[in-house]
Amino acid sequence: GGRAVARAVAGREEEVVAFLMKCEIRIVSGARAGHHDVFDKSYIGIGRHPLSDVRFDAEQDLDSSTRHAAIVKTGDTFVLRDLGSTNGTFVNGERVEGDRQLHDGDTLRFGFHGPEATFHLVREQEEVVIEAVHLPPKAEPADPAVPRATHGGSAAPPPLPPPIPPPP
Repeated sequence: GGRAVARAVAGREEEVVAFLMKCEIRIVSGARAGHHDVFDKSYIGIGRHPLSDVRFDAEQDLDSSTRHAAIVKTGDTFVLRDLGSTNGTFVNGERVEGDRQLHDGDTLRFGFHGPEATFHLVREQEEVVIEAVHLPPKAEPADPAVPRATHGGSAAPPPLPPPIPPPP
């Protein structure tokens, strides 16, 4: 499938791959558990504010602040930043002081007993199509005597021998 293609070319085309990276945030606990979104932007606001990109329930997710944290994208790196929240921001159980670089699969918690979310890197399908152009063409058989496949998928039949003249 598409993933093998992206991996095969990643060594040569790493910079192209990096800038097409997006992230997905999946809310796994709290009042909005089950919600998830894919983001392709450099600033993702997180909190109980109604305009937050990742929004928690204003009535029930009270451990999270109105403007709790943000994920900031720089090049191909995503960083979680606590925005002075009341109850802290945690990555894999550790409290974030300042900025913390995120990695695929990290668990984020907003407030000591607040809602949890998981962070995931996303590669878009279009990127794979772009990268596939760089693969070398398939090698043709070197021996011209080897029968080539026809459109039907089977080898072409050998030419018929010349007709035998009828006896006199």
